[in-house]
Amino acid sequence: MKTLMIVAWLSGVGADAGSTAVALHRGGREAVLSQSMPVNGALLAGEGIGGTYGLLRLYRSHPKLAVGMAMVAGVGRSLIAVHNFRVEGR
Repeated sequence: MKTLMIVAWLSGVGADAGSTAVALHRGGREAVLSQSMPVNGALLAGEGIGGTYGLLRLYRSHPKLAVGMAMVAGVGRSLIAVHNFRVEGR
C-alpha cells in the first residue's frame, strides 16, 4: 500500500508539472505559480518531495488516512493536468 500511495501522489504532481509546461509553451498563463517553467519545476519538485515525506510520516501512525489522502490528492492533481492540457494560447 505504501508504494501505491507514493505512486499516486507523485503521478499527480508529475502530470501537473508536465501539463503546466505544455500549457505555458502554448501561450497559457499560470494562475498560481510563476510564468517560468524552471521556477515551476523547482516548486513542484519541492512539493512532491515534501508531500512524500509528509505522507510517509503520516503512514506510520495512520496508514489508511495517508493512503486515502494520497489517492485523493493524486486524482485532484491529475484533474488539474487534464485542465492544463486543454489550455490554448492567446
